[in-house]
Amino acid sequence: MNLFISKHISFAKEIFATSRLLSVSSLTAFLNKIPGMDELIQNSDDTKHWDFIMTIAGVHASYMSNNSFFINNSSNFLKAINKTLEKWDHRAAEAFTDLSNFISTSKGKDLEYSLILGSWVIWNIKGSQPSDSDYRIAQLIGNYWVDTFFQWWDHKASNKN
Repeated sequence: MNLFISKHISFAKEIFATSRLLSVSSLTAFLNKIPGMDELIQNSDDTKHWDFIMTIAGVHASYMSNNSFFINNSSNFLKAINKTLEKWDHRAAEAFTDLSNFISTSKGKDLEYSLILGSWVIWNIKGSQPSDSDYRIAQLIGNYWVDTFFQWWDHKASNKN
């Protein structure tokens, strides 16, 4: 196997594992710190759905914040991410594509990536478009992922060799 492909697969697995772990552990923190969050989750079927949607959001945030780490081979990295997601859940790669399309569609509205990302999470948890009051929670969710992965890639780049 090509060394670059092997690195892509390795990093895809790592960002998935990190996103999954942070997703599963995030719900309690959000419920404890954000007023209105319990009402939002109450409408969801179960916490597994939260974990699924948040994992996809985390993987996407990591992919988008990789700053040039894989700039020359981003299509190979994206393939590795999709392959990793498919191994986890047959719906995951499709959800990742849905999120990517949602972001592409929303970017023309001059919104921050973190707000768009969080809005996608809220929309998928609720099953309907976020209300005006939901956008505050959406921003916090988006910031959670952006803040988590912003420096993560800088650390990876400094340890690249």
